[in-house]
Amino acid sequence: MKRAIILTVVIFGLAVVLSSCATDAAFSASQTSGDSPLEVTFAARGGFSMATIDFGDRSKTQTIEIPDGNCLTSTCQITHLYASPGTYTARLYGPMRDSCDASGLCTMGQPILGTVKIEVTSGQKAGNTGSLPDSSSENKTLIHTRAGDLTLSYAGGNATLAGTLGRSTPCVDWQITAQVMESYPEQVIFDVHDASTAQVCIQMLGEPQQVSAAVQVSEKAVFTVLFEEEEVFRGTLSS
Repeated sequence: MKRAIILTVVIFGLAVVLSSCATDAAFSASQTSGDSPLEVTFAARGGFSMATIDFGDRSKTQTIEIPDGNCLTSTCQITHLYASPGTYTARLYGPMRDSCDASGLCTMGQPILGTVKIEVTSGQKAGNTGSLPDSSSENKTLIHTRAGDLTLSYAGGNATLAGTLGRSTPCVDWQITAQVMESYPEQVIFDVHDASTAQVCIQMLGEPQQVSAAVQVSEKAVFTVLFEEEEVFRGTLSS
């Protein structure tokens, strides 16, 4: 009888230790508020050998790099760029494991080890109303996107969309395609999108990328600019 009691106590104690090791995690951010685009470095500490982060902005969930087998001896970090204003909840998930209820039904999932709320504001930028970036040119307008600003301009019979866009990872490959409808005035669609097909990427910010595309149209052309399938501008550049 004594041997059975001792065995029960040891097993119970081991279960408590494993549970504590899996859930006792500290999750924090370098900053929790600021103007877009906002770069945030998340830090995690705990006795887990694998963890992922959902940044809360519909971007891909990313795995934290764990250099020493766990995040107890050193803080594990990962950086993410929030390109557009909003309130986001970042969640730190532990490794996949079974969870059983009182009836004996078991399911597999990832436990949430910590959460951080991020507030991203729009700053002083105006909306995409076709406002001019300077007073020296009448055929130019500034367009705001989640990844940075683009300039749509017209000169010498050519309409050009150009600018510099931020990249959340080095795998992001911004491209602009242009489509011109054969009518008068022409209907021009500039489509800005991520053309990368990479499945795995280094967990760090990529260098900002310059993009540009030009089409030959009349000065009365009507423009539509799409950014990741979202319409960010529609209008003309003629006065």
